[in-house]
Amino acid sequence: MGDNMKAEELKIIGAYVKSHLPEWILETRSESEDPANRISLIERMVRVEEGLKHQGDLLEKLIQQQDRRFGQMFAFLTTIFIVLGTLMSVYQFLA
Repeated sequence: MGDNMKAEELKIIGAYVKSHLPEWILETRSESEDPANRISLIERMVRVEEGLKHQGDLLEKLIQQQDRRFGQMFAFLTTIFIVLGTLMSVYQFLA
């Protein structure tokens, strides 16, 4: 008998929701289509886009700095290997 009661209650609730659902959908649409709400959303999107552009610019600068630093390290290591190679050759020649 308890299961029967639950099924009947669910049918009543389902019928209530079905009858009021279109009305609720219209209410939520009218709230989201408010011109002031649209303007604030557009302003927020613009701020987000500007923030993303700024982050992109910062990333580009970081990559350029890393490339420059990599070039410096490569030149330094190349110089060290040349010096070490020369010293090893001189040492072998003198020994």
